[in-house]
Amino acid sequence: PRVGMIAHELGHVLGLIDMYGSPNQEGNGIGYQDVMAYAWGTDNSQLYPPEPSCWTKDLLGWTVAADIPYDGRYLLGAMGQGPNDANASRRGGGRWVFDEPKCIKIAKGFGGNEYLLIEYRKPMGFDRQHRGAGGACIYHVDESAPSFDKPGFAGQKTGTGVFPENGNHYMIAVLPFDREYDLER
Repeated sequence: PRVGMIAHELGHVLGLIDMYGSPNQEGNGIGYQDVMAYAWGTDNSQLYPPEPSCWTKDLLGWTVAADIPYDGRYLLGAMGQGPNDANASRRGGGRWVFDEPKCIKIAKGFGGNEYLLIEYRKPMGFDRQHRGAGGACIYHVDESAPSFDKPGFAGQKTGTGVFPENGNHYMIAVLPFDREYDLER
């Protein structure tokens, strides 16, 4: 059965918001990184909707976004890999190792309700149709931004100025490795 839209609408019942721009706006929110952004999945079949992002799981209490205590090297398990809790331990080499899949939160250097979230996505579980071999997904979160109605990206020029001074950016945006910001265009 095609479960993509059912999963997306169930998300609304749980209190989740749409994570894509409004119909008259450009952009695709955070795309394949969350069922609330694109329930059709990477193959557009709705048979394999994406797993919720770590932001969504943290909001629902399904995971805990662990605050990073200081600079260092951190290891993550894949988001779709088993249960999630806040347990972490210090291991050899001075590294923090999370015993379960984890979402990392970096608020240092940001103000107010703004921070980065990092998760490891891998083609397994609900993400088994995810394109590529997997890797880190870094989200810029600004909980004071007006949802997904004002897409913005580096170099964007609008009637209200140039990004970021124009104030246009999603509440949650994927920071693209290639810096092209295709999801916002």
